[in-house]
Amino acid sequence: MAPDRPHRALRDELRIDIDRDTNGAGLVYFANYITFLDRAEREAMRTNSRRAFTEADIDNRAVQHRRVAFYGNVATNDRVRTRVRLFDHERRPSEVAFHYEVRRAGDGELICVSEAVKSSQPRRGEPMHELWTYLKDKKYFFLAALAAVLVVALMLLFSGSGSPFIYSLF
Repeated sequence: MAPDRPHRALRDELRIDIDRDTNGAGLVYFANYITFLDRAEREAMRTNSRRAFTEADIDNRAVQHRRVAFYGNVATNDRVRTRVRLFDHERRPSEVAFHYEVRRAGDGELICVSEAVKSSQPRRGEPMHELWTYLKDKKYFFLAALAAVLVVALMLLFSGSGSPFIYSLF
């Protein structure tokens, strides 16, 4: 197995947006930390990588695996500093691994650590990917779209959480 090759780390700083990033209690949503990570990751792929990523590589990346740990929160008048490192694998050029650290700018306290593996190509062997690829390759775009709509409709129907408006469409 070829070794992972690390890239230089990128540091990104972001001011907390009270209207976008916080809940009614004034706390930053933990789900928004993923947005902070993705923003830094995007910038690292564009500007701080030994490898030349195309815009398609950056835009089409999909999470294959992610681990995240939260250790604290950030005040609404503070900033977050995200440090991200990229690792790519010689034998799997479509996959890139990332390691992230998020710190409060005010005191430098570590508040989040994460790592992710992302791919610009879906993994083979996943049933929905195989169906979509088959239909797309056969130029059955309409059938592929219809199959996707039917899957969603069935999920809503059997979950009991769909709205009457959605049911009326089918």
